[in-house]
Amino acid sequence: MLVTEAFKQFCKERHAEDKGKNYNLLQEVYANTEFFDLSLYDFSKERKQATMSEVITEGDNSLVCFEIDKEINLPFQNNFIKCEQEGSFIFIREYEPNVLTGSLYCISNLLSLNQTFTIVLKETTLTICIETHSILQFFEHENKGTIDNIIRNLFIGIFACLDTLNNLSKKEVTTDNYSSSSTHADYYRRKGEPTIKVPSRPIYYVLGDKNENVSHKYSQIKSRGKLDYSYSFHVRGHWRRISDKTYGKDRNGIYNTVGYTWVNEYIKGEGDLVKRIRVFKN
Repeated sequence: MLVTEAFKQFCKERHAEDKGKNYNLLQEVYANTEFFDLSLYDFSKERKQATMSEVITEGDNSLVCFEIDKEINLPFQNNFIKCEQEGSFIFIREYEPNVLTGSLYCISNLLSLNQTFTIVLKETTLTICIETHSILQFFEHENKGTIDNIIRNLFIGIFACLDTLNNLSKKEVTTDNYSSSSTHADYYRRKGEPTIKVPSRPIYYVLGDKNENVSHKYSQIKSRGKLDYSYSFHVRGHWRRISDKTYGKDRNGIYNTVGYTWVNEYIKGEGDLVKRIRVFKN
């Protein structure tokens, strides 16, 4: 299943759960979500480098801490990612400068799952908290060692995806774009507000490390349009942590934010990812 197809199903199910309470907000978030496919990427290096503490389970939640040596910045505010295992996806977004939220979304034959998680970034520590009650219920007949291993792998999987997105300038990325002549667009209708028209969004396939020969993987991509072979990307504006006693700039360049400063968008690599303009229709 293409990541774009899974995303449509994900949005439909989340709206059904929400029952219209936050309909417009969800539509605005989904209209500003970008697509990544990591299913052809080898995560073995990221897994080996993941230094994590013991998994702690309390009630319906499990949490673990990872050691990090640099700041974590998502390539876009909202990201929907196809993972290496068939039918597994992650939705992740920047909620606050030091807080990321998201969902583990699985639609395989063996498991149907939408499990929320929260990531807190603090200095050299990244803490992931997952609501694991559904996972525990699904695997209730397994022994404790097996369940612990499943949950541990979930944590490492989230961290590996996040670490990969945080290092896109060091990866070989192929972009699948609809042709420029295509009229394809997604429409996100809102209650009492104009509809958001989103021009065709590309899928960013992360295939390997920079300068690695990944040409043999091109044939495995079920392209919807034209493949652009590039590893450059557009770094969106993001918050950078500074001293807790120092005022940093907000999005407007005003020094009024304690502990964080806003970094304007810039280009990293040899070009720019495709820019799209969201169009509001009356």
